[in-house]
This record gives sequence, C-alpha cells and structure tokens, in this order.
Amino acid sequence: MGLLWRGKHKFSHIESTGVAIGFGGGANNLLGGKTYFVNCRSGNDGYPGTNPREPLATLEAAEAKCTSYKNDYIFCQEFWALTTESPIVFDKVHMHVIGLGNGCFWDNGNDIGALDSSGIAVLMSGCTNLELAGFNIGGDATADAISVAGTTYRVHLHDCTLGNNYACLDGIGEGTEGNMGKWLVERCLFGQTLVGDGINCSMLSSVIKDCLFTEIAVKGIDMPAGQSWNKILGCQFFSPIASALDSGWGITLGATSFDNIVMGCHATDSGDSGGNEPYRDNSSADAATALNGWSGNMFGNAFIDPDDSAD
Repeated sequence: MGLLWRGKHKFSHIESTGVAIGFGGGANNLLGGKTYFVNCRSGNDGYPGTNPREPLATLEAAEAKCTSYKNDYIFCQEFWALTTESPIVFDKVHMHVIGLGNGCFWDNGNDIGALDSSGIAVLMSGCTNLELAGFNIGGDATADAISVAGTTYRVHLHDCTLGNNYACLDGIGEGTEGNMGKWLVERCLFGQTLVGDGINCSMLSSVIKDCLFTEIAVKGIDMPAGQSWNKILGCQFFSPIASALDSGWGITLGATSFDNIVMGCHATDSGDSGGNEPYRDNSSADAATALNGWSGNMFGNAFIDPDDSAD
C-alpha cells in the first residue's frame, strides 16, 4: 500500500503563469464572468472599464467587451446619453446590463436614445438570457424603442421607461422575424410619447406584469394572431378615449390566439364611446367561447369581460 498524503506539504504561494489550472476543455471554458463600468461623464473607452475608477464612456464599448455564456455584467454609473451607436445591439447570450438610476421617471435613469433617423434605440437580435434594467429608452416617432429581430429568448426587462423622454413608434416592436420567447417584463412604464402601441410583438410563454401604460396613442398591448401561453398580470392602463376599434385599447389578443391569461388588470378612461371596452379578444366571435382566460380585470370600478370580434 502506498503512502498517503497527510497534509504535511504546504503551498507557500500561488504564482500566475498566464495558464489556467483545472480540468476540461481548455482555459477558455474556465473563465468566469467579468464586470464592466460605464460613466458617460468621466469615462473613456480607452480605459479597461473593469473598475469604477476607470470606467468606459459608452455602453457599446462595454457590450463589445462582453463574451457570450459568461454572465458578464455592465453597470452604468451616470445618467444621460450612454451611446454613440444607433441602435445599440444586444446579441450576446447570458449578459446583464444595469442602469444605476431607477429608470422609471423622467430624467432619473440612464438614457438610451436613438441618435439619427434610424430611430431604433435598442435592437435585440437573437440574444438569450439578457437582463436589461434601469434605463429610459426611446428614439424616433418612426421606429420602436426596442426592436426584436430573430427569436429572442428569456429576456428580463424591468424598471425601464419606454417612450416618455423620447418619442417612438412602439415601445417593444418587431421586424418580420421578431419573437418575445419566454420574456419577463415587469415594473416598466410605457409612456405618453408612444405614437403606436406599448407592446406589439409576437410572444410565446412570456409574462408582462405590474407595468403602467399611460396615454399611448393606439393600444397598450396588441398581441398578433396565433400567440399562446402568455400571461398579462396586474397591469394598469390609462389611455384617452378614441373613436375607433384600433385606438384607445388596453389589451387586444389577436385571432387564433389561445391559452393566454389576462388577470387582475385595471383600465381607466380607456376604450371608445361606441360601447367597446378596453379589453378585446379576437380568438372567437363569441366571448363565451374565447380561447383565452380572462379573470378579475377592471374598467373603472367594474369587473368586465372582454369584447370579441363580433362587436
């Protein structure tokens, strides 16, 4: 029997040789996530950005340093304009981008605003497991604050304002291939400078909760046809009364949508004077046979069921 190591041998120090120590598929797989700091007032994109005393100046410089699958963090320390690109593109996997303002009031968070006629402020292109929080986001009245291109899964968007400081078309919109797959959107303000909808994007198994939609020109949430397994929970809608089915609505679920749940939402001064209410379900010509669940939603002080496509 060989001798057992009894702990008599000790290391005096560990010296870095530039080569990772470990097992597996190589040093790259063993690197953990990094943290980058952005300060548009005191930063410089020539700095490393890995400590708050030497921050980067722009958000896109920090995003370019991040690596997929590493759970990198970006902290934006100072508010006002953080980008020089339009739009800022998020296409990494596993990344967190946090604005240290609260992001939910005018001029009280970091601003991501479009800088030219492209209008789009943020483009999410096939990113997965992205957290984006604490920003005022918007651009131009002809384009969306956040545009989704390609299937984009598991985005956590929270404590942001879309379309309040900046005009934009939709708060969250899409191109021909956009998809909010398994998103969580919570505690966001969709504001009065939106000339389109708060959210108009194909959705799958996403949750929209505790958001405020105020004075939006068209609809708070306009779900396209055929969407399923989404939950809209506890949202508040205030929109001016409009005289058309296409305006003034809190929530519209598109034709052939199914197994979506709308629960505990509250609309005030929304809908139009023709007898239409702020919730609309186009999955059936008869509200009694709608393919989606509606529970405990209010219009003013009354609990109401949604209108249907026959109205």
